[in-house]
Amino acid sequence: MPHLALPALTAYLRENGVEVTQRDLNVEVFDQVLSSRHLRTVLRQLRKKEKRIVLKGLSPALQQSNLGAIAWAKREGRRIAADIEQAKATVHSKRFFDAAPGRDALLTLADGLMLASVPFYPSEFRIVSYQSAYPVDASQAIRASVQDAQFNFFRNLFQTTIMPQIRREEPDVVGISLTSADQVVAAFTLASLIKEADMATHVTLGGKLITGWREL
Repeated sequence: MPHLALPALTAYLRENGVEVTQRDLNVEVFDQVLSSRHLRTVLRQLRKKEKRIVLKGLSPALQQSNLGAIAWAKREGRRIAADIEQAKATVHSKRFFDAAPGRDALLTLADGLMLASVPFYPSEFRIVSYQSAYPVDASQAIRASVQDAQFNFFRNLFQTTIMPQIRREEPDVVGISLTSADQVVAAFTLASLIKEADMATHVTLGGKLITGWREL
């Protein structure tokens, strides 16, 4: 859930005449990725990817695991894409609090995230975490991860969805709040894309994680 510090800060700034747009990109990314349209796009990508079998940077063992993930996606992908919208509707309804429908909806959402992650293997986007192909506690690794479209789940997604909106708004400042290490790749990817766009926008990072890692 989002920290209440963000809406409190937004309210304070607006009260003092500052124009603020507040976004919960966690929710927005989940909503976009967990859609039948996105998952069908992923399946089309995987059909092309399978012809390229050898992926740079993967050991033979990971290559084999990657092929297994692709085979699973081809076998289960259409079912997951067909069921995902109903699963989201269940989560937003009272049926979610019934044991069986709620469990089935969560399992479908988890499968949807696994399917969406396959093109970026071994990176994996989960309901409660993001497993990066790179370490997230070293500056050089973070710099490498934000540029690596092969393993970075968020780079192309942000480039095609979030960045056009930021360009239109031309904000003076973009503030990004991180609460856990699972958000490092997404946050620094967005910051990097804003810098690459050569906008006159200051990017500032904050939140619990930045406070804790600040000296490091």
